[in-house]
Amino acid sequence: MTTRTILPPDQSNRAMSEPTVDVAIAWSERDRYWQLTVVRCCYCGRRHYHGGGNGPTPLLGFRVPHCLDGRRPDYELVPAAEQGVAS
Repeated sequence: MTTRTILPPDQSNRAMSEPTVDVAIAWSERDRYWQLTVVRCCYCGRRHYHGGGNGPTPLLGFRVPHCLDGRRPDYELVPAAEQGVAS
């Protein structure tokens, strides 16, 4: 897991750290959308699934972890290094 520091537009004087997680990316011909799989959640260690839209490239970015209990921040989905997908 890596951490990226971001500045929210409405709180430019306060930095926040949001974890990033690698995702496996696959196009579903049957369902006609990008399937994003978090192989190992940085919070609970389990697998999570997110949709990535139906455009020409997958929509990555910030998501709410499915194991969220109100205390964890969102994580940012990034393509796994070996896939070489531009975000």
